[in-house]
Amino acid sequence: MNTQISVLQKALTVTLETYPFPYLVIADALPTELADRLTNSYPLHLFDLAKQKLSDSNNKRVDISAVAARNMENVPDIWREFLEYHSSDAFLKEVIAVFGAEICKAFPKHYPNQATLNALVTGRKGLDSKAQTDILLDTAISINTPVTKASAVRAIHTDHGDKLFSALFYLRRPEDDSTGGNLQILKWKDGYSALQKRMFYEEGVDPKHTELVREIAYSNNVFVIFINSLDALHAVTPRAETQYDRTFVNFIGIVPHKLFKKELSIAKKLRKLLGKKSTPQAY
Repeated sequence: MNTQISVLQKALTVTLETYPFPYLVIADALPTELADRLTNSYPLHLFDLAKQKLSDSNNKRVDISAVAARNMENVPDIWREFLEYHSSDAFLKEVIAVFGAEICKAFPKHYPNQATLNALVTGRKGLDSKAQTDILLDTAISINTPVTKASAVRAIHTDHGDKLFSALFYLRRPEDDSTGGNLQILKWKDGYSALQKRMFYEEGVDPKHTELVREIAYSNNVFVIFINSLDALHAVTPRAETQYDRTFVNFIGIVPHKLFKKELSIAKKLRKLLGKKSTPQAY
């Protein structure tokens, strides 16, 4: 496989952040020529049917998985190669090389050492079974649809407890003059115990429980990857009205077990009794 297409090829030249959770931000992740090819050939036409089926098309997330894209026509070759590599065992090995020590520190019960991680059997989400693999990878071509009313596509949240890592690769097109859609890295307020975090957690965490650590602009050729946990709070800033789609790639690694628990069931039941609705969950 062509590792020169990897979004992690510059990972060792960038500082790995560990506060408030392990994450990496790589500007100009790919060589400019390659990033331009991916941007200019971004297959927006693949989303036409999905958009038509949306009852509310304002600022909605739509994904096309790597497995689904395999069976679609008119997918540019460069995109097929990109999706193939980033859903492969070779890419997982790159992730482990960067985050292995932090993964073992966060989840010692499941991954006591680097050798355990290197021995993981890799599969593909939508193709392979959790029962026959140790981790399912997916690389999805993704958009947030045009905005007719200013809104945020995702409030403060952390991802599902069976997701080991998440990543985003922004491929903002040159004509996109919209504002907003930046990624926020947040932390729980100082002094919160694990129990308190679970008590206050819901899909769309109340900002009063958090503090902003960093905001990463939605810019072309920027790659962000992090290890998931109860502390891995993140959100997307509101987007102003725009005719343009927000174009990016979403990477995930899903394991067959829960690595951590989020919301306390008693807190969830209480919110339900009070008639409070949570923001829909998504991978």
